Amino acid sequence: EVREVLAQLEKLDPVKTRELQRQISQSVERLSPSPSPGPLSPARRTETARKSIENFEKESLLNNSNANHTANATKKIDDGFGTNEKSKLIEKEGMETGKVKLSVYMTYLKAIGWKVSLLFLVIYIVSSILGVFSNLYLADWSDHAAAIQKGENGSAGSHVRLGIYTALGLGQAFSVCIASILMALGMVIASRILHEAMLTNILRSPMSFFDVTPLGRILNRFGKDIAVTDLQLPASLINMIGMLVQGIFILSVPIIVTPSILFGLIPVIFGYFLLLRFYVSTSRQLKRLESTTRSPIYSHFQESIQGASSIRAYHCTENFLLESQNRVDYNMLSYYPSIVANRWLAVRLELVGNLIVLLSALL
Repeated sequence: EVREVLAQLEKLDPVKTRELQRQISQSVERLSPSPSPGPLSPARRTETARKSIENFEKESLLNNSNANHTANATKKIDDGFGTNEKSKLIEKEGMETGKVKLSVYMTYLKAIGWKVSLLFLVIYIVSSILGVFSNLYLADWSDHAAAIQKGENGSAGSHVRLGIYTALGLGQAFSVCIASILMALGMVIASRILHEAMLTNILRSPMSFFDVTPLGRILNRFGKDIAVTDLQLPASLINMIGMLVQGIFILSVPIIVTPSILFGLIPVIFGYFLLLRFYVSTSRQLKRLESTTRSPIYSHFQESIQGASSIRAYHCTENFLLESQNRVDYNMLSYYPSIVANRWLAVRLELVGNLIVLLSALL
């Protein structure tokens, strides 16, 4: 019977079977009445094997219980502390939602300077007024073409009108040039002020800030975000102010001359407002998502440079390359839709503009 039990255990677990055989041998030696090498009776041998098997089963149950207790304790520690957001070492980068606050625009204009911003706006208004007057003067000149071509007075009047039209054009060009230079200088000052303020806050931050903030996130703020502030934001602000002022004056002239056109402009303005509402909210959130997913790229690149020797020593180069490519691909998942959204807006603006031209031609 003992041999059959041992044979079955040998099939299930050879290691435990050898341990059981060792314990049986030790039990037999302890139960022997004398050191003389006499053979044991079959009943005594069976009893010894049975007790050894019982002891072995008790030890196995005890070991399994200890292992389960250790695993459960480890799981509780992981569940209670490892997945808690407050106990994480690196904080997840947050992302704003909703509209851009008015205080953000005010902060940027304050960095430029209130006087510079106001002077830029006044000069651009003057430039738009000169542009409108030059168009009106050219229309008046064309209406009196027949009178201008008669006699010497007509010739002199033609030169005078040409001089006035040239002066209006030069005044518009000069005002635009001055406004652009003034705003460019103001935006350089604003970029320097914002950069110095951010650098001061970083240098005065406690060590706990650097413990929970990866270096790539800080590099992203000083890299891409400052580049947007230096390059894209000034051009966008100048175009926005210029288009807004020009649009107001361009629409004011036909409304004053033909007030009935206002009834046709209302649905057009409503259509543009709907396009603006859909596009701006989508594009704004995509830009935020693209900026948030760019920080892990900088973090991984910086960590790879610092641990380059260890990466080569453990032959993990391919793994780090794959991880870097995955992070870049994840960033492109948010960058590509922003381009698609931009083209979506361009197609619909062209469509609305062409419909306006078509209706004007038909009427």
